[in-house]
Amino acid sequence: MTGADPSGRGPLWVEFTRAQGGQAINHLARSFHLPRPKVKAAILSMLGALTQRFDEQTVSRGTLARLIELLGKNDYEQVLETPALMGATSTQVIGNDALTALAGREESSRIASRAATTAGISEMIAEYLLPVVAAMFMGALSAKTRSSLYVLMRGPGGEALDPQAQPSAPVLQFPIGRGSSGFFSGTGGGSAVGHDPARETMYLDFAARIRAGAAPGGPD
Repeated sequence: MTGADPSGRGPLWVEFTRAQGGQAINHLARSFHLPRPKVKAAILSMLGALTQRFDEQTVSRGTLARLIELLGKNDYEQVLETPALMGATSTQVIGNDALTALAGREESSRIASRAATTAGISEMIAEYLLPVVAAMFMGALSAKTRSSLYVLMRGPGGEALDPQAQPSAPVLQFPIGRGSSGFFSGTGGGSAVGHDPARETMYLDFAARIRAGAAPGGPD
């Protein structure tokens, strides 16, 4: 197990509190016209649930490949770092993409309902808040893993890996729980990453390698 902290106060929570000059939670509270303590409680509930869903012992190879694709395609780090995107329709869309991969519709509804009860907010507001938190979750994940992902995708010499070679896929672990370790233990730095076709292609190729590494006829 990753040792994931069900309260959500792990490495990704650190990214939430660091983002936007330390004001991301305040900006999110203003976007949803809610008191900061209630937004913080809802975020911690949602982040804890998403973290548990992402535990490397339970995430499937197919789900992992899909999340890699989403990290390459969408501007999740821009959501994490840009106050104006907190209430944007595009954030709802890419957040729902992440929720579909991580939890599915029914579990996402349960996550929102539990967060609403915990934070003392309406379920309707929680259902709108959850995709934003999911997008920020992916942005935090991207920020924490980008450097190590690039090493894995480009190879030790910096060359792009041949997706046709189909070597055994690496055993992937994400540092989402307190005390987690693994390939993605490095932290990414720099500014938010925007959409880049070349970058997306590289992530898609890597996702294909992850899927190809599954044993034929074996578990996903």
